[in-house]
Amino acid sequence: MATLSINNVSKTYHNGHKALTNICLDAADGEFIVIVGPSGCGKTTLLRIISGLEDLTEGEILMDGVKVNDVPPKKREISMVSQNFSLFPNMSLYKNIAFPLIISAEKSQIIKEKVTEVSRLLGLTHLQERKPSQLSGGEKQRTALGRAIIRHPKLFLFDEPLSGLDAGLRQDIRQEIAKIQRYLKTTTIYVTHDQDEAMSLADRVIVMKDGLILQSGKPMTLYSRPNSLFVANFTGKLNTLRGIFSNLDGQLVFFPVEMNNGNEALFKEPSQHLTGVNGLSVNKEVTLAFRPEDLTVRKPLRQGSHISFTALVSSIEYKGYEKIALIKPCIVKHHEINDIYSCILFMRLSQDQYIERESLITVYMYIDRLSIF
Repeated sequence: MATLSINNVSKTYHNGHKALTNICLDAADGEFIVIVGPSGCGKTTLLRIISGLEDLTEGEILMDGVKVNDVPPKKREISMVSQNFSLFPNMSLYKNIAFPLIISAEKSQIIKEKVTEVSRLLGLTHLQERKPSQLSGGEKQRTALGRAIIRHPKLFLFDEPLSGLDAGLRQDIRQEIAKIQRYLKTTTIYVTHDQDEAMSLADRVIVMKDGLILQSGKPMTLYSRPNSLFVANFTGKLNTLRGIFSNLDGQLVFFPVEMNNGNEALFKEPSQHLTGVNGLSVNKEVTLAFRPEDLTVRKPLRQGSHISFTALVSSIEYKGYEKIALIKPCIVKHHEINDIYSCILFMRLSQDQYIERESLITVYMYIDRLSIF
């Protein structure tokens, strides 16, 4: 186990491309940090710099307070797992897991004891004599994981280890990784572009874009209080409404810009009900951002806690564990739709809630869950 400090790390390649800019990050002993972002954002480059496989241009890397910029990878006591497994095809599962100890000239009895322990922990005991070609994708990934943990490194690095697996297997291996990390209490940096992995595994999530850290915090903090529209989109399913607030006689009136006419208000609310919402601005275009569960068809009991508008139910998706209504906000006059929003919003329904397709409904949005950008 170890602490990790990344201080003002930048990486610029010979062609002038800047992959990382002033990255600062501190990982506590035993902390599980997940770095998430789109392809090309610099997250794998950062992982390679931590491991020593790539040089940094500026800044410093410290492990347990000791600068390791010039320490070669094999002496950093780091284990790295990638999506490619990197197993030796001519070796058995046993020898693949034992390989780091074999090349370290560890005693055979100690190797046997450690491989036995790791195999038991990963459910691989009955597969020790098989070659990689005889293993499934999940078994190969668990073997790669076993090889990483057998050395008891100070730091685990994971570079999108589950991206080559199908959805069901990803969930199983994700649970294995979480269980092992909790058991070993090893400081872990995990890179992925999958928001489900990030939100379910991490003690702390870091969102990156274009070589920069945009936000860092606990998963639910980033989910409920993102500091940008990009972060909001990258931490879960998101609804957005673009429009302009106007202040008319103490009422804040919202005019969506993606209506066909654009001159009808979708909703209005006393201004004091919205004054505490971050990002609120009058007479300029803003984006309202909110989650599917922030909408409901049941009127909240507390006065001033919600915004309401009319919507047309386009369709309903049944997923077994949840129901999602796809709705379009609209303006209704004389019981007829006068104008309709061009984009779909998602609303999560409880199993006991029933609404009909093509029906007009009143939708309530919780103000305290609203973000404005």
